[in-house]
Amino acid sequence: KNALRALEDAAYSACKPLIGLFSGVLGSTAIDLLLHEAAHIAVAKALGYNSELYLGIDGGYSQVIGNPSSLEYFLITSAGPVASGIVSIASLLAFLKLKKSPLKDFAGGVAVESSYNNVANALNMYPDTFINDCGLMALSIEEMGYGKIGEALPVLPLAVLAYCSYNVGKHYLSAYKDYKKSKATLQTDKSLEESITGE
Repeated sequence: KNALRALEDAAYSACKPLIGLFSGVLGSTAIDLLLHEAAHIAVAKALGYNSELYLGIDGGYSQVIGNPSSLEYFLITSAGPVASGIVSIASLLAFLKLKKSPLKDFAGGVAVESSYNNVANALNMYPDTFINDCGLMALSIEEMGYGKIGEALPVLPLAVLAYCSYNVGKHYLSAYKDYKKSKATLQTDKSLEESITGE
């Protein structure tokens, strides 16, 4: 019975981080969306423009009221992806800094999901539901005479996603290996116990 209880404890310990990870993924959607759109609105306000915010179950967007110049429009449009990048990097830093804490797994989920959303935005993976900030930024850059720079914009969120996914994935691979090792040890202990007791 002790070996069975130890195996149950090991299985629970292996699943607990996944619960934190998935709650981080779900929480990230709301956190990232609100901060992303708030950044667009804050920069628009700082430049003297009003804006409207639209939030829905499939995402959200902010609409600038007025006629900003290409540079102003670039700054307003880039504020959202920059805010999302900051959420991704700050969450990854929290994930790397926290040792044994329930928040570690939550932070890992936020880091990966937020960086994934930035990539999806950059590559226009959801053309029917999201406005492509990177596409709008590229148009503003092109209007300012720097078209080639705009074509390279998706590289930045891809790099952040790769780095976040690598670090979070490395942690979970290590946790899985520890689980497998403890399971094998428990099975060996159970076999040893059976051979000693003669059952």
